[in-house]
Amino acid sequence: MLQQIRGAMKGVVVWIVLILLVAAFALWGVPDLSQVGSNAAVTVGGKKYSSQYVQSELTRALQAQRNETGQAMTLEQARETGFHNDVLSNIITRSALEQFHDAMGLSTPSAVVRDFLRDDPNYQDPVTGEFDETRLRTILAQNSLTPSEFERLIGQSILQEQFFSAFILRGPAPEPMVSPLVKRDVERREIAYLVVSDEMA
Repeated sequence: MLQQIRGAMKGVVVWIVLILLVAAFALWGVPDLSQVGSNAAVTVGGKKYSSQYVQSELTRALQAQRNETGQAMTLEQARETGFHNDVLSNIITRSALEQFHDAMGLSTPSAVVRDFLRDDPNYQDPVTGEFDETRLRTILAQNSLTPSEFERLIGQSILQEQFFSAFILRGPAPEPMVSPLVKRDVERREIAYLVVSDEMA
């Protein structure tokens, strides 16, 4: 169900996300899920996440993994395989990106999210090819997501994809920026001067 969200993190984007992760880990550290039973919270920048939130995200991720693979994973198995660290990494990365987008005043309009969902084959009736809201709600229920939560995730996914595309496409720099830089590197000038002594004056 969340394949389109993961699709935004493919290819070159993965490297950008990894760089952000390294920066986040260096600044805020990587908490371990063994702290979940305590009152400890994950803090990313100025935003705090309670241990209950981390636990709910882990439970949701385990349920999504079970829906996709048909195999259930226990909490102990999640710790042994490092699955819980993946969940924490997702929380940190998502929060860091959301805070960055908020600081820049970036957002995805609800109309764009709705159009995206209506064009996605995953939420269309296989017979008519039309958007099927019942099918969408069934998928959301299977993944313990409310419509508002899912809309927020899709909106962030679209925003991240567009944001990273701006770096990947590498459009040409404007002439007013390029011209002074080129002149600084290639321009050469000859300077002549005369020292006027007291006698000459």
